[in-house]
Amino acid sequence: MRKKTIPHPLLLIGSIALLLYISFITFDFYQLTVNEQRTYLENLLTEQYPPNISLYTSLFYFWQMVYFSYNTISVSQYYFKAKQEAKTISLHFRFVIRFVALLWLLNFILLILYIVFPIYIVDLFYLPISVSIIFFFILYFSYHYNAIFNEYPNNQLYDSEKEEITLSKKYVLNENNSEKHQIIYSLIQNALEVDKVYLNPELSLKILSNKLGYPPYLVSQTINSFYKKNFFDLINEKRVNEAHKRIKASSGIEKIENIAYEVGFNSRTSFYRAYKKNIGITPSNYNELSGNE
Repeated sequence: MRKKTIPHPLLLIGSIALLLYISFITFDFYQLTVNEQRTYLENLLTEQYPPNISLYTSLFYFWQMVYFSYNTISVSQYYFKAKQEAKTISLHFRFVIRFVALLWLLNFILLILYIVFPIYIVDLFYLPISVSIIFFFILYFSYHYNAIFNEYPNNQLYDSEKEEITLSKKYVLNENNSEKHQIIYSLIQNALEVDKVYLNPELSLKILSNKLGYPPYLVSQTINSFYKKNFFDLINEKRVNEAHKRIKASSGIEKIENIAYEVGFNSRTSFYRAYKKNIGITPSNYNELSGNE
């Protein structure tokens, strides 16, 4: 059985308290006479808020700030913990970190503006601007890291594969470089088994070549010669094997998608495709057969 996520008690209590308070305000409104209700609504339309509504609005935005602050702290703690444990941060998680921080900042500015300016001015000018900022943030991130919203999420690996095919056609392995290829092979083995470079979701043939200190065409030739597969398939194989170990160890507690991102995949679809190609079944089917779900 998978572990269920339980909200923080303080957040739950605060949310319930706000819900009860707005329920009390609604109940109190219907206890008024018809004329009193009409006057009440007219005051709302003219920005003359009754004390209970003003109090609720202040509590709501304050609690919203507490909620965003809690999320920002939680995400930051996970980020630093992952860094300390030398885990690779996926594109999706980097997006979450920046997005939560942006929401916290925009909400903080909103609170200040509500204190300084009339509510209608803030609603007319600031809110559209903040929504636009969020929209352009998502647009920028999706364009800059098109692996998130692209049909082929591992675009950098895909580019590496195309680059590798071109290099393989251009250069032919020869005996004069056999000693050099043996050295490169040892470096690749160390990078895969010790450094686990495949956990980097942005890994490409060029990045690996720069790390090893050899040109991409030599690295590509070495992989084709010693592993009998291209760079793309080799990296996916390593990622799938690592994911398979973690799925077995988690016994169905940790979500498959989380494991996929941790081992370097950028989407559920690409992970399932690679997993089935290397293991023979999907990770969900494996959990079912293993009795993990």
